[in-house]
Amino acid sequence: MRGGLPAPPRPLDQIDLSFPHAIRLMTTARTASLIPQGLRDFRNAARVAVATQTMGFRNQTLVANPVCPLTSVQLTAGNCAVDHHHRAFDELLFDFCQQHGVNPLLVHVGSMGGVRAVISDAALSTQWQVYHEQHAQLRLVEKVANLKIPKVRVPWDTLPP
Repeated sequence: MRGGLPAPPRPLDQIDLSFPHAIRLMTTARTASLIPQGLRDFRNAARVAVATQTMGFRNQTLVANPVCPLTSVQLTAGNCAVDHHHRAFDELLFDFCQQHGVNPLLVHVGSMGGVRAVISDAALSTQWQVYHEQHAQLRLVEKVANLKIPKVRVPWDTLPP
């Protein structure tokens, strides 16, 4: 919700109708505190837009037989995850939105193959990719350790409409 108004509805032909998605749309006592689906879609699309960067980093780093900086476990393709170090992914994306005057709830998010969210505006997607490449500090960590890293809460509702 922004300014007391619900987020605009997403077109039905572009919504992932998975079980978790359907459950999140059910109104509960927690509904007001949940992330709007449009913001979830935007964040997912932003991750997809930089996936070649994160996977490239992962593949290059694995060649050196790295050890997790958090657990000292030897990292492999099966046990590692790419972590946005120092500034979390959401922090980078939020800063990008602030600097470029982007309201995530107004960005058209389409789908690739009916499954993966994509930013429909190619220019905006490219701007985000460049921003991410310039500002993200990536590191490879063990998957389990990555899940234990505290999540940063970003004040998405403070972005201008």
